[in-house]
Amino acid sequence: MDSLSQQEKRHNRLLHILQYTNVACSVAILCALLFSHYWGFAILMILHYIFFGFVGLAHLLAAAQCYRLSYFFLCITCPHGLLPFTRAWYYLTRSQLLAFQSDKKGTNDTSVLRLAVRVNPADLLTARNRAFFYLHMTAIFYDRGNLEIAQYYYDIALCIARCGDTPPRRGMVVTFDS
Repeated sequence: MDSLSQQEKRHNRLLHILQYTNVACSVAILCALLFSHYWGFAILMILHYIFFGFVGLAHLLAAAQCYRLSYFFLCITCPHGLLPFTRAWYYLTRSQLLAFQSDKKGTNDTSVLRLAVRVNPADLLTARNRAFFYLHMTAIFYDRGNLEIAQYYYDIALCIARCGDTPPRRGMVVTFDS
C-alpha cells in the first residue's frame, strides 16, 4: 500500500513537471524569436504543438462561451502525441462541447460518453480537476436518465471535494447503451 502511494506521488510529481514544461517551452519559443533563431523557433513551435496542441486555448474559449472557435482549435489538435494531462483535458473539453451541442439540439448523443470515457482521471493534475470531471460524468448520466450511475459519480466528486482523493471503484461498469 505504501509503495503504491509512493508511486502515485512520483507520478503526480512528474505530471506537475510536465505541466510546467509548457511554460518553459513557451518562454524558449519567445527567446528564439527574439534572438532571430528562426529554425529554433520553428522546431520549438512544432514540439509545442505535438505535446500540448491548442487544448488550453480551446478550454479557455469554451469557458468564455466561444464554442465554435473552441471546437475549431480542438479539431486541429491531434490527440495522439499530447502529454497525458493535456490529452485528458482534450477529451474532457471535446466531450463538454459535444454535450453542449447535443443539449442545444435536444438530442441524446452517445459520442459525448465515448469521449468522456477516454479521460483518465489520474492524469488530471489536481483534485479539483478530477472532481470537475466526475461532475461532468454525473451530468452525462443524469441527462441519459441513468440515475444510479449518476449518483455514483456524484458521490465520487463529493468525496474528492471533501478528502481530495479518489475513492476506489466499487465494480461500476460504464456502457454506452445504459
